[in-house]
Amino acid sequence: MSLNRFEQLNRYFHVFNPQIALDVKQWYKKLDLLASVLQERFRVYYMPATKVATNEIVVRFCGRSQYTLKIQNKPIKERYKIFALCDHRYPYGFLWYSSTHRIAELAPTPTGLSPTSSGVLQLAQLLLSNHQWYLLLDNYFTNVPVRWEPI
Repeated sequence: MSLNRFEQLNRYFHVFNPQIALDVKQWYKKLDLLASVLQERFRVYYMPATKVATNEIVVRFCGRSQYTLKIQNKPIKERYKIFALCDHRYPYGFLWYSSTHRIAELAPTPTGLSPTSSGVLQLAQLLLSNHQWYLLLDNYFTNVPVRWEPI
């Protein structure tokens, strides 16, 4: 397919109706219709093993957006950030992150938790409660005491 043909098709492909105005704090809503279906399917078609990890997904971005993170000494200098609960590179759930509005749709949690800790807790609550899970935290420093067990 030629570039010209791709641009003609891409002009009419939208995940969200472009005429609907959104609140600035709901920047992620343009992808929410697709993302909510994906998250639902992630949990329907895959049951994670006992060891799951919380990590961040980095999506390269070259353009203008107030929601991206810019870090100079990283391989991907400008990016979108997504917090995810994963097992063997398979995302089981995720939360959008913005440099201006932080974690999107963060549920109320107990007092004393930082927003990042609240996001990790919200992702961990997606897991079934009738199973024992080992939650691996990659380079994450929590503000609550955790029990450490060697694996």
